[in-house]
Amino acid sequence: MATWRNGSAFGFDGSTALAIGTKRLQVRVLRWSFLLLSTTQTIIVTRSNMRTYAHHARPYILPRHYNPAPS
Repeated sequence: MATWRNGSAFGFDGSTALAIGTKRLQVRVLRWSFLLLSTTQTIIVTRSNMRTYAHHARPYILPRHYNPAPS
């Protein structure tokens, strides 16, 4: 990667090396944004699943002698 900076290592001029660098940067940014998006989506799905699970599992989580309205 260091040889690409002068541009003459592979017979490229400076603009071609710059274009290649920009392209690699775009790919990296795309990968990171996709990773971030999928991670956020996973977190959202997990949280909604946990909310549903907690809603269904609440009677089992509460102790048996629990009385919400003691008389």
